[in-house]
Amino acid sequence: MNSGKARKIIILTLGWVFLIVGILGLVLPFIQGILCMVIGFYLLSKESAYINKLLHKVSLKIKQLFPGFHAKATAVKEKAQRFADNLFKFRSFLFAVLIISFTAAAHSAQEFEHGNMGITFGYPSVGFRYFQSDTMAIEPRVQSDQGLMVAGFRGYRYFYGYSADNVFLISGFDMEYIQYDSPDSTGTGYMGAFFMGIEYFFSDKFALQLDTGPGYLRLQDKDVNVFDETMFFSVNAGLNWYFR
Repeated sequence: MNSGKARKIIILTLGWVFLIVGILGLVLPFIQGILCMVIGFYLLSKESAYINKLLHKVSLKIKQLFPGFHAKATAVKEKAQRFADNLFKFRSFLFAVLIISFTAAAHSAQEFEHGNMGITFGYPSVGFRYFQSDTMAIEPRVQSDQGLMVAGFRGYRYFYGYSADNVFLISGFDMEYIQYDSPDSTGTGYMGAFFMGIEYFFSDKFALQLDTGPGYLRLQDKDVNVFDETMFFSVNAGLNWYFR
């Protein structure tokens, strides 16, 4: 079997596995299910003629029934494809996130010693973290600097299987809206990222956090209507103060 056929079989197999696990994951914690479905559809669209044919039929039907919506959907699809192609560069990182997610879910959960809410401090951001359950948290946050304002939120998943008494493995996603104003350019943009990291509790109320992962950034100049987009790899650190 040549390398091309082997690659196709591997990608199709992984695509269907991710898609099926993603559908099942809709009844499990949110991040794993949606992420698996996105990766599954992406892999299948690369190698499966059947999936491409099915999507083409759906696209034609939508074009007939909703021509205006189809035009907008096509533009969104092109942007999504560019993002997916860039995101695929970090497939090893995403695959590691998924493997750890699935294996950690198989471990029995222990009592998680944090407060239900807390304040997070990162230079130069501040956020408010609220735990929806022992393993899931959301965090609205804002940050500002000279000519820059960023507002958005993070979603967190805590894993027990790979955690010590005071060190917890975390993963999640980050979505931010950006406004910037400099002597050379003024505009807006947005940023999205996945991350993995650890949170170290050095007391009952305080913890240090470090995480890293791939992200996507898009900025648009307001005056000349020109946009720029790029992939990046971020590193974030902060201090978390939990209420007891």
